[in-house]
Amino acid sequence: MSKSGNFSIDRGLFTRRFTQKGSYSLRRRILGYSVCVIVFVALSAFCIGSYYSSLLVQNAYQNQQDILNNYNERLTRDLFAAESCLISYPNENIDIGMLSTLSSRQAVLPYQIRVNNLFSTPLLYMSNIDGMFLYAPRTDTWVCNCGNISHYLLSEYLKKLFRSCTDDELMEELPIDRWVFVDLEGEYYLLRMTPSNYCYMGAWVHLDTLTRSLTSLNTYFTSYYFVESDGTPLIPDETVNGIFPAMDENTRSLIHTLKGNDGKKYLAVTSNFSFCDYYIAALISTKDIHASMMSVYWGILLAGVSAVVLITIIFWTLSQLVRRPLTALLQTSEQLHRGDFDTRLATADEPCLELREIDEAINRLLDEIGELRIHIYEEQIARTEFELQYLKSQIAPHFLINCFQTLYALPNTPDGQTLTQRMIQTLSDHLRYTLNAQSMVPLSRELHYVKNYIELTDIRFPGCMTYDCRVEPDCENASVFPMVLLMLTENTIKYNLVMGEPLTLKITCCILMREGVPFLHLTHIDSGDGYDKETLDALNGVDVDDMPKPDGYQVGLYNVLKRMKILYHGQGRIHFSNEPRMGARIDIDIPYTAHVPKINPEV
Repeated sequence: MSKSGNFSIDRGLFTRRFTQKGSYSLRRRILGYSVCVIVFVALSAFCIGSYYSSLLVQNAYQNQQDILNNYNERLTRDLFAAESCLISYPNENIDIGMLSTLSSRQAVLPYQIRVNNLFSTPLLYMSNIDGMFLYAPRTDTWVCNCGNISHYLLSEYLKKLFRSCTDDELMEELPIDRWVFVDLEGEYYLLRMTPSNYCYMGAWVHLDTLTRSLTSLNTYFTSYYFVESDGTPLIPDETVNGIFPAMDENTRSLIHTLKGNDGKKYLAVTSNFSFCDYYIAALISTKDIHASMMSVYWGILLAGVSAVVLITIIFWTLSQLVRRPLTALLQTSEQLHRGDFDTRLATADEPCLELREIDEAINRLLDEIGELRIHIYEEQIARTEFELQYLKSQIAPHFLINCFQTLYALPNTPDGQTLTQRMIQTLSDHLRYTLNAQSMVPLSRELHYVKNYIELTDIRFPGCMTYDCRVEPDCENASVFPMVLLMLTENTIKYNLVMGEPLTLKITCCILMREGVPFLHLTHIDSGDGYDKETLDALNGVDVDDMPKPDGYQVGLYNVLKRMKILYHGQGRIHFSNEPRMGARIDIDIPYTAHVPKINPEV
């Protein structure tokens, strides 16, 4: 800047800002982001639906597996109980012994009635057993007790079989070591026979009885089949004929997805019986499982469509909100580059409070810059040198211009819209604080704007700053002069922060008692290069009145030292050192005074 106030502008550089190869349209970029987000939402809805569908199939399988295992356990208990009765009755019951040894057919009738009544007791508590029988060859006596008259056909079949077969033929027809499957004119039974020295006893279960209780426990329509170990269903069925895999010790109780003869897919859940070589299989149509998810699918679809519509509206609204203020800022920036410092942002028609505040702050800043230029031109800086240095440390034009340049470049970044709004808000708060006229503020407010300043720096230098602040609760309302820590932070960042290299800043605040007087103790530590010995000796031993007036170098430090001497009359103390394994350390002790806010503080 020349003495006459004319500015030399590189207009070619300004023009290249809008004609460079990598330039783009913010509206198109927002549209592209909108499409990406919509596609992401659609894919997320699809993935969520697929996940819940898979989860539902797994739950259906697990529930059915639990049902089969519990049923298998209960059925095994009943069948083993029936076997125990068949084995123990011939040796323990006198009526069975008499029935099997008497020679007169007329004499066995009372015992036949008693044995029939004897069978009634286990049939009452063994719900899965449909009938029990006894055949005494010596007296040719047949005793059968069954709860359903429909089982009469099986009773007659067994009676004829016992009377017509020899012992060897009978053993071959009805093995005694396991439960066997019997197909009798379309009725299917599991039969168990045990011989003794003088009679045959047995029990049977109708397969309809075994599946009836299972059917009542299911959420989905489920078909149950009894299958041999080679995969052959005991009861022929057109839907599943020949589709079951052979079961062995490694494949039993595993989940299978099978395709039936009707073309449908089924979830096959199997459980092998403990009492025989058969296993039970449950087939659940996957179509029925997914049909129960239709309400969830529709809910996900509705939520996805709503999200797409909402995101479209939000992006369109944001593009409108961002376009206008950015256009105004770019026009103002262009005029400033041309040297026209009389331009101002229009605030009367701005509906957004935050943008209005930042516009007003920028206008005030431009007013201050204009007044400052007038003072410089009229050579009045000599009478207000200290105040000017203080004002320069508050306003920090170089920092603001860097923020403007960062703000101008933010739309070129992937998160430009979000970062632009964040920087505008943060910069507005920073300017509001640095331009206030209060002489004393609470420590909590000073720390708030230190954090605010670091956020601005983090936007300009992403990922480089690490900030750690520890404050005792009693210190938050301590009265301090504005920017006591902020200017130290500015110096730290100005002289130590390098793009791509981490910088750590630690601030601690506590109250110490010194000769019975409470003092606020502030510690400011950074991870920079620290001070050399010569600088430490100079800083710790110098009187601020003997320091040369700063000329763009260490303005903030000079300001802090000067105001400490003026405000605390020598009671304040500042000490400079180097923190081990860190960088520069500054300890400040000032008399503790609780902050009393003004009724109408000037902002």
